[in-house]
Amino acid sequence: MHTGTNNGTKREGNTLGLFLVGALLFMAPAARANTYMFSVTGGEILSAMTATTDFPSNVTSSGYFAVFLQPTGITSFTYAAETAPSTSSPLTAWEASTITDYANLGEVEWARFSKQQNQSQVALLSNADPGSGNIWMNYTHMDNGSWPISWGGTLGQIVEVFSAATQFQFRINTNETLSGPYYLLGNATSIFSSSPLTVVSPKTEPNINFVIEATPTYEGNAVPEPSTWVFTLAGLVVVLAARHSVRKPQPVKD
Repeated sequence: MHTGTNNGTKREGNTLGLFLVGALLFMAPAARANTYMFSVTGGEILSAMTATTDFPSNVTSSGYFAVFLQPTGITSFTYAAETAPSTSSPLTAWEASTITDYANLGEVEWARFSKQQNQSQVALLSNADPGSGNIWMNYTHMDNGSWPISWGGTLGQIVEVFSAATQFQFRINTNETLSGPYYLLGNATSIFSSSPLTVVSPKTEPNINFVIEATPTYEGNAVPEPSTWVFTLAGLVVVLAARHSVRKPQPVKD
């Protein structure tokens, strides 16, 4: 006669498995990233350019059609969303995204704000106004460069200039707690005139570097970081593997 002991062993295995799963779920870090929004105005960008570019006098004779921003002083973060500045018409609307451009911006990712690639009507960020109106209004431009660092091959007419209050915004997710102002690295591309009074010898001017200060706004928690789920699932796999590797007990003979 054989008396089985499998049922008792199964109950013990199930109890141990549930205990380990509960322990793993309890120990898994609640890695919920914090979401912060950075927002600067067109006027603040132009002022930062005047204060920090190599050629501040060029600001009053330039019109900017691409702006790139990158936060500094944060150890680890990911971009969550970018919001383009508002324009008066869908035809002049800018785009917003992220970009990694090794040739011009380097290996690090930036928030991008720029005119669209094939627009025939374009809005600019510019304070090139000698008192008689912005010198770039109604000017048409194109170049042989690659968009969005350059204008591109589509001829576009300047029909709008952003107000100083226009917002350039992007959001990041980070496990860090941000406090106080941070410096944003800036890079921009402009059409440039050799005169601040009128358009003279216009040309595309890329890689205009500047620095701007901004204080992020806390917007709450983002979804759990992928590492949380990876950790938990890995723990479950270990538990299941351990249970299946336990040697089955031998039946007891009378």
